[in-house]
Amino acid sequence: MVDLHQGAPALPETHPWMSYSRWGTAWRAWLGVVVTAMIGSVAGSLVISGGPNPMLMYAVTLVGILPVICGALAAVFGPWLRRFYPFSQSLIFAGITTGAVWILLATVSVAESILRGPCPPDVLCSDPLGGLYWGVILFGLPAFLFPCVGFGLAIWAPTRRGQKWFWPVAAGAIVVFGTFLAFALLHNGL
Repeated sequence: MVDLHQGAPALPETHPWMSYSRWGTAWRAWLGVVVTAMIGSVAGSLVISGGPNPMLMYAVTLVGILPVICGALAAVFGPWLRRFYPFSQSLIFAGITTGAVWILLATVSVAESILRGPCPPDVLCSDPLGGLYWGVILFGLPAFLFPCVGFGLAIWAPTRRGQKWFWPVAAGAIVVFGTFLAFALLHNGL
């Protein structure tokens, strides 16, 4: 029988993740999502077009804005999430982040339509949530996948094996992402 009302933390009390403050959890989650977003956006660029392309430019948004949202949400929900198993923590955190991104995109879309004002009769205007439609297409999977993997990476990084491998992987992600971004900018004449 599965006990759905877990009382004790899923991680042992000696695990470093259990001893971090709210802000320690936040910056580690931010860093994990940054590394994941860099690797994921380069991989997405390679899969979609076979090399650096302007699509990588939208990935800069994912690398720049999404980790900030994740860091803020980790500061708020991090202590509460510690009572779950690491895999469950990652999934719950990714669901919360995806919901926050949708709320942010919907707010921006509605605000943009309000600021634009009524459409003139001879101009075809899009619906107020048209921007949300494009946000779903562009940021749907990454808004869930990057926080899920990044938060799991943040939980794993303070372990003995994680300390050995995390910083070289983070440095490699920065170098690869910077190189691909430079090639994309040079190739497109920006």
